[in-house]
Amino acid sequence: MSRRPRWLPHPGYLALSIILLLSALVPLAYVVAPHVDRWRRLAPLTSDDLVLREKALNYVIRTAPDDPRVLRGAVERLGVEDEQNFLQIVIALDSAGLWTKDNAGPDAWRRWLVSLAGEENPEARIIAAQMLADAAGDGVDAQTVELIDVLSRDEDPDVRYNALIAAGQLAKGNESNARLLGVIADRIMDEESAIATSALLLAQMFPSAAVPRMNLAEAEDEVALAAFWGAAPHTPPGRLDAAIRNGTPNVRDAAVYAASRVPSAAGALTELIATPIDAIDSANLVAIWRAVLAAPLSDEVRASLGRFGDPALDRRELEPIILSAHYRLGTPEPIDPTGDPRQTLRLLASLEGAEAGSTGVAFSRDMPELLRLIAVWKNREARPDDLWPLFFSALPTMRDLACVVAIDRFDRDANADLARRLLAEFDDHAKMSGAVLSGMARANADVLQRRLKIEQDWSVLQVLKLGLWMQGLEAEDAPPPRVLLTRPDDVPATTVLLAMLYRGDPDARRQALDHLLNPRGEQTLDLVELFDQLRWWYVLERFLPDDAPPFWVWGDPELTRFQVKALRDWYLVNRRGLTDGIVKP
Repeated sequence: MSRRPRWLPHPGYLALSIILLLSALVPLAYVVAPHVDRWRRLAPLTSDDLVLREKALNYVIRTAPDDPRVLRGAVERLGVEDEQNFLQIVIALDSAGLWTKDNAGPDAWRRWLVSLAGEENPEARIIAAQMLADAAGDGVDAQTVELIDVLSRDEDPDVRYNALIAAGQLAKGNESNARLLGVIADRIMDEESAIATSALLLAQMFPSAAVPRMNLAEAEDEVALAAFWGAAPHTPPGRLDAAIRNGTPNVRDAAVYAASRVPSAAGALTELIATPIDAIDSANLVAIWRAVLAAPLSDEVRASLGRFGDPALDRRELEPIILSAHYRLGTPEPIDPTGDPRQTLRLLASLEGAEAGSTGVAFSRDMPELLRLIAVWKNREARPDDLWPLFFSALPTMRDLACVVAIDRFDRDANADLARRLLAEFDDHAKMSGAVLSGMARANADVLQRRLKIEQDWSVLQVLKLGLWMQGLEAEDAPPPRVLLTRPDDVPATTVLLAMLYRGDPDARRQALDHLLNPRGEQTLDLVELFDQLRWWYVLERFLPDDAPPFWVWGDPELTRFQVKALRDWYLVNRRGLTDGIVKP
């Protein structure tokens, strides 16, 4: 007799199946539940219910930094049509520290920039102009150019300036884009002289940019300087000569400076330098001063400059020309450096104009610090110990320069020994000098490591770590150098910049130059004071290519301010192309 089939499993098998099912479902719930919860919390990001939306936004702010899936979910919802909703998600991501172009994607990032460009607050429009330049990368699309064009005609001068700067950045590598060059050309006629000056400086970097005709006789001095400086290489022979001989004071002064770029204008400069001393007055003093610094050193020019070395010449108003003449001739005489301050300055000027290692000026115990520095640099028989007092200077820039001169004049072994002795001193300034010099000489890593274990002063500790970092060695708990730049009262900013420039890392150099020149914002340091009075130009010039705008350490104040502006604008355009191949040390 056949058995009836069982439609229900044996109770034992049923219990086993339930157990197995539960054992599978419980772990699955642990896996699935967070995804469900995350989806449930993110879904209201685009809800019409503002209370639910606010809760979702706060959830993103709290959890996205630690959960990439929350970040991804928020980014996926950036495609929402409602503009206010879109900006709320952007703000939430920004509050979480995650609003970047890479996270957002190109479409959402561009949408944000378009929104910023239309904001009522000019600060937002400034950010839009800056970000547009950064977002474009190596390519420029029509929408970017359109937005920059609109911002360049903004009623707020700061917005117009930043749009101009953005156009300059983007024009590099996109010189065929007529509309970008048109933005630059249009700003040349801006009512703000600072904007017009930058536009002229940028235009001269792009020969195809159209420069409108201008009445420079009525222009501000810096506008005239920029116009002549930019046009000089393309100016027909004789035009600069005519401006020097017959121009209004602002035109003549600008033309004299521009003539330093044009050999054919040497004759007009030579005539100006030969002006009879009794005929030099306040009307022509600046032009002659600039001519002294600009003219090629022919025999005739040397003879004219020699007149200003006459000890009987005692007209105080001529002192700038006298000092510049000493600088150009570069033949220091045996002047007592502790005597008349004017004589000391003349000796300094003569030394600075001499070739390194070419003079025999003696040292004295009471020499001013800057004079000692230049004397060691230019003295043919200088020894490392001649720099010794400068490493104890209260001025960080003087210690920086002492390290640079040591590297320039002495071999690695001599510098390693000098740095080792400085590290053994009790004076904090000396120890910092020894650390930086060790880093520049790639020496004394073992001494720096030992010193780290016993040093108590926080500032000195950071500079000791910098000395190791310069050699590619990482000390424990060493902050990145760019972080130290935010604490200039604790660690001298120029010393940190010096370390970043000399490390040999292109990225570190760019970071240092960005901080120093800061072409898109306010100067982080007073660059005229730093380059001129403190002579830190002698550090920076080693890291610039030969075609970078010059800086004249004996120039007149108006010119030095212009030269700083020209250098910052030049760096803005050429920043991407700078590599470690241009570094001279």
